[in-house]
Amino acid sequence: MKDEKIKEKKKIKELKNQVKENLDGWMRSQADYENLKKEMIIQKEDWIKFANTNLIIEILPVLDNFKASTNHVPESEKTSPWVQGIMYIQKQLQDILNSQGVEEIKTVGEKFDPELHDAVEDKTIKKSKEHKKGHIIKEVKPGYILHGKVISPARVVVG
Repeated sequence: MKDEKIKEKKKIKELKNQVKENLDGWMRSQADYENLKKEMIIQKEDWIKFANTNLIIEILPVLDNFKASTNHVPESEKTSPWVQGIMYIQKQLQDILNSQGVEEIKTVGEKFDPELHDAVEDKTIKKSKEHKKGHIIKEVKPGYILHGKVISPARVVVG
């Protein structure tokens, strides 16, 4: 009888351990599932943020062309209704891209950063008050960032 009680206690202890292990495993599975749900939400948000990247990349040259053309308008013609209309369209396009998370990369006067800029020319200059060595002295083509990710590096001349 004593042996039976010992066996029963041993069996109860084993079953309690098994219950604890099963409960711990279930809790880990629940935590893994919750983490997976959070990860899926983040991935979905990223997918939504970057879903229109290819379209934006194709539109950026249009914006650049608008900027280039409006930069060459003579001062005497900047008040012309036609020119004002073109400048308004350019601003609308810029505002739409900004609303989608597009930012223009800062260039002139900034320190050259290979993550953001492509150097098309290196004009080594002596350090002056106007320009610092290793800083950008001219922008050849604007660059753009979409939600913190470079989608088009700025093409620049470094001094």
